[in-house]
Amino acid sequence: MKNKHYLWKELLKYEIGGEQFTSMIVILVCINLIFVTLGSGGLHYFDAIIGTFYNHFYPFCIEIVLFVNVFYTYRAFEKKTSIIIRLKSYKSFLKKLIVQVLLSNFILLGINFIILLTVVNFVSRLPFSMEIYQNYQISYLWYTLFFYVRIMIILSLLSIFVLLVYKLFGYKGAVLSLLLYFYTASFSAVVEGEQLDTLSSMKFHPTQYFYEHYYSSFSLEVVISFVYVMIWIGIIVVLYEITSMYMKKIGE
Repeated sequence: MKNKHYLWKELLKYEIGGEQFTSMIVILVCINLIFVTLGSGGLHYFDAIIGTFYNHFYPFCIEIVLFVNVFYTYRAFEKKTSIIIRLKSYKSFLKKLIVQVLLSNFILLGINFIILLTVVNFVSRLPFSMEIYQNYQISYLWYTLFFYVRIMIILSLLSIFVLLVYKLFGYKGAVLSLLLYFYTASFSAVVEGEQLDTLSSMKFHPTQYFYEHYYSSFSLEVVISFVYVMIWIGIIVVLYEITSMYMKKIGE
């Protein structure tokens, strides 16, 4: 167990200590400055945070940074040969790589949230408000946290999906999947005023979960979000098993 923690700690330190990781943080600062300035409206602080995602180019830019980080993490992982040779099989290699991508992307998304909070505070100068969000009987604060955690989970799962597609089909397959993702997003526009009342009204394109929808209750939104995440986890597990089937032991 100690060896596993040491491996992840060393790999994470190797990655976030690089210039590329610092560059991605600088890019995130620029992205937030641009889009918060463009959409700095809102009734109050938390409303402005959620409102930043109304511009669909904002989450797209964040996604691109994360996808770049996937490939950077992969290269950083491969270069650390002193750690890789301790792994017994390629399946073990793949498992550690997935964990590494998840950790680094969660760190980036956590940093992005702090940047977003800071930029909104300085740009919008809007008052804090603890008023109830829609008809949910929870405050804007708690809904904002739920909203962003859901985004973090979905974006991280998408990153793992791209990684596994890359391992199966190479760069061309990964790039094609990204192009297909961004292309299909244009056919998944949010319908203004649409209300989701049942589980069957669940949206299937990931970008639908980066915007506000009007659910009949908060519990329904939580259930739909949970089911959607579980569907993606199922897809990734299947892809992981398929990918690991074609992998040989390291060193063979």
